[in-house]
Amino acid sequence: MVRKIICLLLVGVLAGCAGLSLARYQEIEKGMTREEVKGILGEPWVEAPKIYVYQGQGLETATIFFDEEGRVVKKKWDEGVYEEYPATGPGY
Repeated sequence: MVRKIICLLLVGVLAGCAGLSLARYQEIEKGMTREEVKGILGEPWVEAPKIYVYQGQGLETATIFFDEEGRVVKKKWDEGVYEEYPATGPGY
C-alpha cells in the first residue's frame, strides 16, 4: 500500500514538471545558452539554429530567439487566443 502511494505521488510530481508554462517561460533570460533554455523548458517542438518553439497543452506557444553564438536575444509568449467571426458571403 505504501508503495502505491509513493508511486502515485511520484507520478503527480513528474506530471507537474512536464509541459510548457508561463512561469517557466518567464525564467528564460537574455544571454542564456540553448542548453540552459532546454534545461528549463525541455526539448523544443521546433528546433532551428536561431529559434526554438515550444507548444503547450493548449494553444499557447513560446518562441525563443538566439544569436549566432547560441545565446537568447529575445523571446515571445503567445496565448493562442483567437477570435472566430461568423461566416458571411456566398456559400455560408
